Amino acid sequence: RLDLPQLVGGWIDEHFAVDSSAGDVFLLGNTSWRVADIRGSDVVVFDAGGAAPTIPFWFGEAPGRTIELSQEVSSLRKEVAARLEPRGSEHPEASAWLKEHCHADDSSAWQAARYIAAQHAALGVVPTCEKIVFERFFDESGGMQLVIHAPLGARVNRAWGLALRKRFCRSFDFELQAAADDNGIVLSLSPQHSFPIEQLFKMLGPHNGKELLEQAVIVVPMFQLRWRWNAMRALTVLRQQAGKKVPPHMLRFRSDDLLAATFPETVGCLENHHGDVEIPNHPLVKQTMHDCLTEAMDIERWLGVLASYRDGKIELLARDTREPSPFSHQLLNANPYAFLDGAGLEDRRTRAISTRRSLDPEAFRDLTSFDPAAIEMVREQAWPIVRNRDELHDVLLSLVLITEREGDVWQSWFHELVRAGRATVVKRPGADDLWIAAERWPLVRALYDDAKCVPEVKLPAALEKEWEKSAAWVELLRGRMAASGPISVAELSTLLGIAESHLAAALEALEGEGLVLRGRFSDENQWCERRLLTRIHKLTLDGLRKRVQPVTPTEYWNFLLHWQHVHPDTHVDGPMGVPQLVAQLQGFELPAGAWESRILATRTKDYDPQWLDQQFLMGELVWGRLQPPRRDENDRPSMATLSKTMPLSLARREDLPWLLPPQRESAETLARGNAAAVLEALASRGALFFGELKTRSGLLQAHLEESLRELAALGLVTSDAFAAVRSIVESKKSVVSRRKPTSMFRGLSAPIGRWSRFPGELPTVERKEYLEHWCKQLLARYGVIFRDLLARESAAPAWWELVPIFRRLEMQGQV
Repeated sequence: RLDLPQLVGGWIDEHFAVDSSAGDVFLLGNTSWRVADIRGSDVVVFDAGGAAPTIPFWFGEAPGRTIELSQEVSSLRKEVAARLEPRGSEHPEASAWLKEHCHADDSSAWQAARYIAAQHAALGVVPTCEKIVFERFFDESGGMQLVIHAPLGARVNRAWGLALRKRFCRSFDFELQAAADDNGIVLSLSPQHSFPIEQLFKMLGPHNGKELLEQAVIVVPMFQLRWRWNAMRALTVLRQQAGKKVPPHMLRFRSDDLLAATFPETVGCLENHHGDVEIPNHPLVKQTMHDCLTEAMDIERWLGVLASYRDGKIELLARDTREPSPFSHQLLNANPYAFLDGAGLEDRRTRAISTRRSLDPEAFRDLTSFDPAAIEMVREQAWPIVRNRDELHDVLLSLVLITEREGDVWQSWFHELVRAGRATVVKRPGADDLWIAAERWPLVRALYDDAKCVPEVKLPAALEKEWEKSAAWVELLRGRMAASGPISVAELSTLLGIAESHLAAALEALEGEGLVLRGRFSDENQWCERRLLTRIHKLTLDGLRKRVQPVTPTEYWNFLLHWQHVHPDTHVDGPMGVPQLVAQLQGFELPAGAWESRILATRTKDYDPQWLDQQFLMGELVWGRLQPPRRDENDRPSMATLSKTMPLSLARREDLPWLLPPQRESAETLARGNAAAVLEALASRGALFFGELKTRSGLLQAHLEESLRELAALGLVTSDAFAAVRSIVESKKSVVSRRKPTSMFRGLSAPIGRWSRFPGELPTVERKEYLEHWCKQLLARYGVIFRDLLARESAAPAWWELVPIFRRLEMQGQV
């Protein structure tokens, strides 16, 4: 049952109120619904099973989360954050609490704890209803994004976002793109916006919040939609006329005409509007405004949030980050129903943002700091390069002044400028000498009351300009900030010999122009020119990205030698190392004669064949052919026999259900003659020793051995001892061993162990579980998996089936 006022938008009110009837299909999210009945303002629907919609899609409004549920989400965040480990990615205490109090399974609890831990590592705080975080970061276009982490519900955040858009429009004369959902607000700032984040805390309050929100609401679609709905309910716009339904587009036209007559300022020319729009005292207008402020939004609770901040009950925190934090990803990828402006999905500035694909807390550790190496590099690059006296003169004009220590390497060129009358030295009592260009003397004279120039400067009347002190401070810092990088007011005061209060006022003036930004770029509050800060941001991210670089095949090969224990330093030790190797290599088919001599013996210290036999006799391991022989061009399987070169796989018996391909082709029809008799004996009596098989089948030993070889090559039988394979494929001596062979089966000619059908009766494994097991197996085998590695994986699923599973594991932070 759907409530129409909650879903009103675009087509829905018109079609359900006018044209819709039982049987109509519409889309809500990604699901199609069929209308069963319409009862007043309620629509009873059922799943349409993916049927094509008969009602056009609309951009509606998603119902907001209740304040009670928002408080529970906030409380959950606080409880998990209080149980996080300082380092690491497991967080057992937080996961255990989630499983106990929230009845979450292991995977869900681990993901939730990791998600909150990544956010805490990024900002040093987890946003809640009592701690609201304002986060700002650069995007790829050079602009900035402002994310307000406020888990207050969409109704409160929608009101906050619309009021902030209107406040920005009045302050900067610029329309912002914005979106709001249950967990926060995102505002897309342009390159011209430059202000301290703390300034936003006081932009809105109970004294001006309601008026700004009312002015913002009348120009957004929710007002026109609710106006049309109220006009139809009030019968001022008729849904039926002369016994016929009025077409939807006519209803829209008539309601717009009624709005223009009742509230003309909403459709008037913007050039003729000055100041606030006066809202008429009309019942339909008042009802529509009430519906927008109290149904689509919750103005009373939002004003209460603003009052709580004023009274100190809610804390607002500011963070400048180099990239979006984990909680920001949801807002940056918000659905269209969360948009607070008219821009479409393809036009959003949030699309120019790159986000991380993992949730490793260590990767997000302290996003508020920039790479010190990047800061130093930008400082070096920003300082001008001088190669002759003309370039030095240009530097003096742009920087206004430099100290003698700063220009020490340019002494000879400066003296040439002084002799030519193009530069001079400014001397002040008890201060370092300053170098200036002659044209800058009037400005420097306004900066320092006690300044004298040596030699004296005589300028033409056109260059003699009287500077006000405030304008002189701004001009001085305009040039200095372009060549300084991040710098504090105290450092500037020491360098230039001007009071900190004067410099702070000048920097705030440049901030208003969008030229500089303030923030904690290292360990203290600093100022930086916007262009240089963008470069630092880019270099920091590039430095992080350079940590992940493609490797050469040689490097990957060397990694595999260590990963698969081939390198002598990584050999496994003792009997327990054998099942470890089998678990890593299971599912990969190798020649039967290579498993011990080329694989196990080269990866185990002092390998003894008894270690492998013991695992088989305990029932831990099994051998067999996972894939039957391939068919030739005549659709006939290539006949083979168990030999040194026949593909064979070792596996843990418990993993056999998912190691076998679900569509494994049966080769039972290919077993003929003696082989068919042996297979029938195993089918009727179960596992049999070699002597029992010989008696049941009535075959000679040589014929029985040949039949077992044939059946093993077809992937139809196996034995509970690897000595059976060893005795068949090794005709003269035992396998290569670094010890003297001491196998208990040495000297026996007949195949050892009990023989049984392969693979036998196995439980069914769901496709999703089958693919996930194979993804983890391939990762365990190779460490780093890519498509080309599947070329020799005969039993593995296709790459296109594995990719979605790998991506899901990536989103969970496991790979």
